[in-house]
Amino acid sequence: MKKLFLCLLAIVLGAGAFLTGCSDGNTGGQSERKYDTVHRLDSTVGTHDLVKDGATDYRIVIPASATSWQTTAAAELTTFFKQATGITLETITDDQTEYSSQAEYLSIGQNKLFAAAGLTADERFLNSGYMIVTQGNSVYLAGGQYGDLYAVYEFLRQQFGFECYAVDEISLEINVRNKKLLVFDVLDIPDIDLRVQNWGEARFNAAYSQRLRMVSFDDVWINLGGVTFHNFFEAVPPETYGAEHPEWFSPDGKQLCLTRDADGLAAVVIEKIKAEIEANPNASAITFTPEDANTWCTCDSCNEMLEQYGTDSASYIKFVNRVAQEIDQWLKAEHPGRDVTIAVFAYYRTETAPVTRAQDGSYTAQDETVVPADNVAVLYAPIYANYHYDFFGSENSRYADIMKQWSALTDTVYLWTYSTYFGNYLLPYDNFNSMQGVYQFAYESGARYMFDQGQYNQTTVSTDWGRLKLYLGSKLQWDCQLNMRELIEDWFDNYFKDAAEPMLEFFDTQRTYYTYLRDKLNITGVTAGYPNALLDRTAFPQGVLEGFLTYFDQAYDAIAALEKTDAALYSTLKDRIALESISVRYLYYELYKGLMVSAEAEAFKDELYSDCIRLGVGRFSEARDISSYFD
Repeated sequence: MKKLFLCLLAIVLGAGAFLTGCSDGNTGGQSERKYDTVHRLDSTVGTHDLVKDGATDYRIVIPASATSWQTTAAAELTTFFKQATGITLETITDDQTEYSSQAEYLSIGQNKLFAAAGLTADERFLNSGYMIVTQGNSVYLAGGQYGDLYAVYEFLRQQFGFECYAVDEISLEINVRNKKLLVFDVLDIPDIDLRVQNWGEARFNAAYSQRLRMVSFDDVWINLGGVTFHNFFEAVPPETYGAEHPEWFSPDGKQLCLTRDADGLAAVVIEKIKAEIEANPNASAITFTPEDANTWCTCDSCNEMLEQYGTDSASYIKFVNRVAQEIDQWLKAEHPGRDVTIAVFAYYRTETAPVTRAQDGSYTAQDETVVPADNVAVLYAPIYANYHYDFFGSENSRYADIMKQWSALTDTVYLWTYSTYFGNYLLPYDNFNSMQGVYQFAYESGARYMFDQGQYNQTTVSTDWGRLKLYLGSKLQWDCQLNMRELIEDWFDNYFKDAAEPMLEFFDTQRTYYTYLRDKLNITGVTAGYPNALLDRTAFPQGVLEGFLTYFDQAYDAIAALEKTDAALYSTLKDRIALESISVRYLYYELYKGLMVSAEAEAFKDELYSDCIRLGVGRFSEARDISSYFD
């Protein structure tokens, strides 16, 4: 059956296309690093015992005024050290001890011991970078705001093989009775300082997100009126201000008007932002961003500014600069030493920058009033880019050029990308060929913040390799030059275990086929909605889908023996295989239910729906829950 399928697939694709395998582009197998990034992960085995005969003298030290991230770091070190060795480490604060080269400490953060040891922070730490240094008998794990925690995970990785592959799959040595302390010389600065993989499973599970070395919404953003993005109307509710100040709103009522009474509107926005900053003393960024509609104000004054600058972002930047100046002055007076960045959207009607292009292709601001203030960041969200491709080629040259425009105006550019079909989560979406290139483009463009939006409202699990995309995104946003193929194979080995071989073979075959769909049938990777051509028998002949399904049969066969020897592992692996089968089974049902007898079609649908509910696939799309399709 498998040979028959491969023959059919070769005919569909063209033998040459199939035999060359999946097209990795610049996504794997790199032997040379083209960027001079900082990922020194050096260590050697020392002579001092970390664990001896099932015991240790080591204690964790944190600052007396530890941050929540430092207490989390200590808790995670305690948890996984115990899982590896059976030993519960004691945690003390730096005011309970004194520095000694002979002391045995696992010291977290830039505390008193860190300073007494003569260590200093690296200015490149920013938020997420860190260092690990063995000095004397102690290990010092310190970094930026989040880096203290990431240092702990690297310590655990090197000492005990810690690796997080999924929310329920963590690799770690166990039953460790003896272990020498490593001599660490680590300095690790992520290529992108703040990294958010907006897939629901990580978004709604802070521990999982942290173990992937990512940050969450709440780590970065102060919500404006309880909303992180698209919050114009949270700041200035139409029901509150519309009757008295109609000039504050666009004629169609879908956005604010930032020009007709800029002073009056700014006064309200400023007070709202001040209140949110006061209520969130630890966060350092807030957005003031349009409603999620491809519209802008069309009043006479906004249209005049549009005609003058050629983009609606001009009126937006001018207004937010006014707000940002007041916020900056207020912070210096009321909260000296605290900085808060206000982010604006380069999205839909405000996507392009108010710049002038020179003959050599460089950009400059049209005038100084449209240069974002020092405390204003630009969050660029190229929603209509084709994410089957990265941003280095002709397919997305327009969007790469827009990034260049904004980078000419400010050093504080954030990038928001997309990695699923938002109109149909059950459809497969292959952005694996472009993933690494997109992250490398972000690094080259100087993006400080990367926000990769997937199935963000699937609260439990996502279809279409969601966990693999989370894992790869977390790794490659940290170091965009890692060997992607090695990461993929490692993930399959640890996540699917006995079923790794057939599942990896399916993954590779599927990617090859989607390259064919992309190149030969022009299936687009624009994620807004989904291409109707995917839900067509031309794209997915019945034999192709049946062939895909054989891989899952092989995977189930590969784990069958575990049902008797390790029932819990068998159940876990069976669910993982079933999850990745959902997209293929959905396509088969949607396209070929008419060829089934009624009872067979109903049973097929019921089993698919039951698996979705059992596994936690709660959404059919961004806007619809799963029951809306199956009912």
